[in-house]
Amino acid sequence: LISLFQSSCTYQEPLLTSGYEKILDLVALGTVADLMPLRDENRIMVRLGLRQLSEHPRESLVQLLSAQNLMGRPISTTDIGWYITPVINSSGRLGCPRVAVDLLTSSDPGVCTELTKKLISLNKERQKLGEETYEGVKEQAKESLESFGSKFILIKDDSLPRGLTGSIASKVLRDYSQVPAVMVMAKADDGRLSGSLRSRGAF
Repeated sequence: LISLFQSSCTYQEPLLTSGYEKILDLVALGTVADLMPLRDENRIMVRLGLRQLSEHPRESLVQLLSAQNLMGRPISTTDIGWYITPVINSSGRLGCPRVAVDLLTSSDPGVCTELTKKLISLNKERQKLGEETYEGVKEQAKESLESFGSKFILIKDDSLPRGLTGSIASKVLRDYSQVPAVMVMAKADDGRLSGSLRSRGAF
């Protein structure tokens, strides 16, 4: 019965036996970017995805890998976490996710080159904006720390893009390690507040 079930599945879905390797690079990118635990099937899929990304990168990622000096060598999860996904994610963090979507779905070398340049530019803008914003909220973080009895920090910045609240909260948490929780708020278009919470350990 098991063999019959397997045969039926592979007959109905040929990608289960051939072709699935071609999308494991995206599986590896997404798994590492979302900080998922690398164990069990995740570990297997990421390992195979890294091989695919290193040996047979899709056309849409060739320019990005070249720009990040990752072509022609084995790519690791560290490379994904530090040099690939931050660039891809920058478009969404700055409110224009279509740039990353268009890159990942394009096969035109010229288009991929232009979109890669755009993403790298957006990533630099994200880094600069993040640094400037963090410098601007340091004093507010100190005041909040004092007002909450050195137990919590709450920062509100209406000008902060929603996509950057998490990184700013992480930086505040890093510099105030004695604080169990940190939140950074940003004003939404409809007047509501949204933001990100960061904490240490299991708290």
